Amino acid sequence: MASPAVATAEPGFSTEAWAAVNNLPCEVTVELALPDIRLSEVLEFGLGTVLETRWAAAADVPLRVNGEIIAWCEFEVVRDRLAVRLTELA
Repeated sequence: MASPAVATAEPGFSTEAWAAVNNLPCEVTVELALPDIRLSEVLEFGLGTVLETRWAAAADVPLRVNGEIIAWCEFEVVRDRLAVRLTELA
């Protein structure tokens, strides 16, 4: 797959420079805050468990890459899978 061209404000920082880091692994997480949950409750999780979060149903949740918030997103169902749609870049 070809890499898209990357626009940058840094003079002298080329698309080739991005190519060197494009394949670095990273961890992407969507953060759901669970208030006052106890380990004993976590150990009881199973199929069909429903958890109450601090987020309102329509609220955007943070998307983190390697621990840093890079965007906000909302949950969406695509076919039979749960997905996130980016709504705002940090």
